[in-house]
Amino acid sequence: MKTVGYIGFSDTWGDLVYNALQSLAPAGGYKIVTNERYGRQDTSVTGQVLKVMAANPDAVVVGGSGSPGATPHIALAERGYKGPIYHNHGTVNRAFIDAGKKSVEGAVAPTGALIVPEELPANFPTKAVSSDFTKRYEAAFGAGSRNAFAGYSYDGVLLLQRRRAAALKRRSRARPNFATRCACRWRREEHRPAPMASTT
Repeated sequence: MKTVGYIGFSDTWGDLVYNALQSLAPAGGYKIVTNERYGRQDTSVTGQVLKVMAANPDAVVVGGSGSPGATPHIALAERGYKGPIYHNHGTVNRAFIDAGKKSVEGAVAPTGALIVPEELPANFPTKAVSSDFTKRYEAAFGAGSRNAFAGYSYDGVLLLQRRRAAALKRRSRARPNFATRCACRWRREEHRPAPMASTT
């Protein structure tokens, strides 16, 4: 892969994904040939996609999320683009799949174990936590509602709970608030890996 076309949101999320792509280009050995943008509420990206296709990139990276993240992918598929189309964590959710349907089959996106805990081997480090999170989340929000961002938030809560419990054991009775802050900081610096929904 020598050339990459980019199309993303015309906001800070689009900037974030583009800047990451740009920073990795020298080590990755690819050149970014387009930087097209669209609004989250846009229902058509025909003009932007035609510019991407005119540049004839080996691959396309989409800097979107949720259902609006599917809009460029659909337009590229409708116009016969055959190269790989890469997405980010923000598209690993039911909204993206429902919006894109068959057009987004073959989309490439990173995600953690929490999206597919049923497919993990029994001894996988995060299987128990990922499975528990997924069951509880989908019980509250419906089947198929699991998503990476909810899992990352859940991991943050787990981490805070673990650190707070250990920190409270070390705090001083003389200055409890100060001591709790210090103890939480100590626990952060002394963090040991532990299974969470998306990582250890």
